[in-house]
Amino acid sequence: MYPTADVLLPTWWRAVWVVLLLGVLVVLALAAARVTGRPRAWHAVYAGAAACMVVMYAANPMDTPGFNGAALTVFVIALIGLATVVVAGFRGGITAPWVIAVVDVVTLAYIQIPADVRPVIVCVLFACYLAVQVALRLTVAVRALRGAPQRASRTLVDPSGRPTSDGLAAPTTTRADAVVPIALAVLALGMLYMLSV
Repeated sequence: MYPTADVLLPTWWRAVWVVLLLGVLVVLALAAARVTGRPRAWHAVYAGAAACMVVMYAANPMDTPGFNGAALTVFVIALIGLATVVVAGFRGGITAPWVIAVVDVVTLAYIQIPADVRPVIVCVLFACYLAVQVALRLTVAVRALRGAPQRASRTLVDPSGRPTSDGLAAPTTTRADAVVPIALAVLALGMLYMLSV
C-alpha cells in the first residue's frame, strides 16, 4: 500500500517549507532589486520560482488528482518565466547560468504535471539534476563562507549571485556572498522534495 498525501506532505512539514521558501523569496527579490539589466531578470525569475513553490507547498497540490487551481497557476507562471529567461538569455548571449535557469523553470513546470502521468525516468533525471544542483550551490556557499576565491565557471553564478558570462575568477568573497547560493540550494531542494512525493 502506498503512503497517503498526508503522510508525504503533512501540514507541519508544508509549513516549514513555506517559511523556508518565503525566506528564499525575500533573498532573491532583494538580490534582484540590487542589480540591473540581465542579472535582475535572472534573479526575478528565481524569485518567481520561489513564489510558485510557496504556493505549491501552501496549497497542498496532492489533495486532489490532476491540475488543481494552484498547480495550474504555478504551471502558467513557470511558462511565463521560461519565456522571460529565453528572451533575456538570447539578448545577451546564452551562457551557463541562463541554461540552468531554463532547466530550473522547466523542472518547476514539470512538477505541476499530475504525478500519475509523469514518466518515472524523467522524474529520476530531474531529481538527479536537482540533487547535483543542491550540492554545487552548497559548495559555492561553503567556499564563500570560508572566504575562498571562486572560479565563476564552477558557480553557475558568481559568488554574489550574479550570472556570469566571462568565466573569470571572482576577486574575493565575503560571507554575504553565500546567501544567494544557499537560497538557490534551498529552492532546488524544495523542488526535489515536491518532485519526489
